[in-house]
Amino acid sequence: MAAQDLRSFVAAFEHAHPREVIRVADPVTLEEDVMALVLEYERRRRYPILFFEQVAGHDIPIVCNVVASRGALAFALGVEERGLAAEYARRLKDLMKPVVVPDPPFRHRVLTGPPLDLAGRGVPSRQVRLCVRCAPGPRPPPRPRPGRCPGRTAGPTGTSYARRAGAGGSGGGCPAGRG
Repeated sequence: MAAQDLRSFVAAFEHAHPREVIRVADPVTLEEDVMALVLEYERRRRYPILFFEQVAGHDIPIVCNVVASRGALAFALGVEERGLAAEYARRLKDLMKPVVVPDPPFRHRVLTGPPLDLAGRGVPSRQVRLCVRCAPGPRPPPRPRPGRCPGRTAGPTGTSYARRAGAGGSGGGCPAGRG
């Protein structure tokens, strides 16, 4: 891998491991579809690189899970998977000196002004949200389940709050403590 940029890495990894890069050509929403697909693959214990070509309302694609698997991380470091731990430990000890580039590519598109809206730039967030019933927004609440918060929301590790006792409140499932 000659060039050291994200596009080159994804292309080289896709060439070497075509089943480990999934390109999603259908339009997706940043708020729901991107993380839903990441979490679904995580639930299946698969960690492919996900490349979303069309994100609704944005003009740039999104790539996720770039080094979520040991195989991708080993490929990025240029070692076999069985030698990953040793190479990773070695690199933690051997720090590289930074290389100053006079005109880096990221400066070619600079956004300024108050306030800079990262959500408008296609930056997905993996934050704890309130369940469907408690969260503000246009979605209608689902049918209630007795004694439980009716919504399901995923926590930072993909754990469903509806299945975790005591998450955020009184033994229910809502992180706001409402169920």
